[in-house]
Amino acid sequence: MVVLKKNMVKYDFLVFLYAYLRQIDLSLDRNRSIPLSKLAAYYDERIKPGKIANYLGNNIDCNKNQRFNPRRRSGFVTMIKGRLLTIFKKEAILSDEEKCYCKEKLLKLESLLSGDFGDDKFLAEEIRIEIAEFNYRIIGLRLKRSDRKKADAVEHFMQSDLVQTKELAEFLNFKV
Repeated sequence: MVVLKKNMVKYDFLVFLYAYLRQIDLSLDRNRSIPLSKLAAYYDERIKPGKIANYLGNNIDCNKNQRFNPRRRSGFVTMIKGRLLTIFKKEAILSDEEKCYCKEKLLKLESLLSGDFGDDKFLAEEIRIEIAEFNYRIIGLRLKRSDRKKADAVEHFMQSDLVQTKELAEFLNFKV
């Protein structure tokens, strides 16, 4: 059994991370039929995934041999623990293993957007699914319902003009 080192993070950062990963999920979903260069141009004007990855992993050692699976870590007990902690404290738990997994996926997306993999739609879809699973099964369960609903309305690439969205900057209550 692997013992996870738990790290406390500010709750505001967790809400921002949820909104950011949701933006990536929605943007990659909308980008299926057009070249990735258009999505890369979209992220050139916003916070790049590599910047968030660096913020996540400045002081942790990410071992490539660690295999983190969001499907095994989600569930009712995780949801209750996460929500109870946020009720009593303005902090949340994000393990080093979870930070490394998120960092790895964000860096992979950064490489995809920079053109390292060409216009690989299958890789883009794989990254989208991995980010979405992590976001909804791990981070989303640790947020209050009201915060999750606000973050669900985050702006994204090729969004409809009819839908009311919130800018990502509204969730940025810390320095990146």
